[in-house]
Amino acid sequence: MKTILLALLTAAALTACKKNEPIAAAPAPARPVATTTTNNNNPPKPIASFVWAVNGTSSLYVATTMSFSKDNKAVTAGNNTTTFDIGFLADSVGTYKITNGNVFTLNNGADNSAVTGDLKITDKSTTTISGSFDVVMNTGGLTSVKGTFTNIAIK
Repeated sequence: MKTILLALLTAAALTACKKNEPIAAAPAPARPVATTTTNNNNPPKPIASFVWAVNGTSSLYVATTMSFSKDNKAVTAGNNTTTFDIGFLADSVGTYKITNGNVFTLNNGADNSAVTGDLKITDKSTTTISGSFDVVMNTGGLTSVKGTFTNIAIK
């Protein structure tokens, strides 16, 4: 009885596999999109970021909150130790020099204001704004702050 069962299993295994049939490849996994998030059934939204370095170092810091006020023409951003207020005279794409109307303030326990430098808006849509900053400081042990903000929501 065992011999018959073994013979049947062997025959079934040999007829199920043919030497010349190609094995179907598994479909490639979907690649994640690192620049978008999806909220319910709404279209994907760009991921917002605000990143900076101080005093010419390569260490990068990341804000956990950020927004752009349409009424005040200002970016506010920060994390648990540092906050930023970046004010613009206008909110269109362009380069803005630090002046009495264009301001850059970093608070890391004390307010530190930029004395010279450039604030740039590189892209603006109806819902987001992006840009960069490269400023000279002379307070709070800071000499320079450089960074970018990308796809920050306009409120």
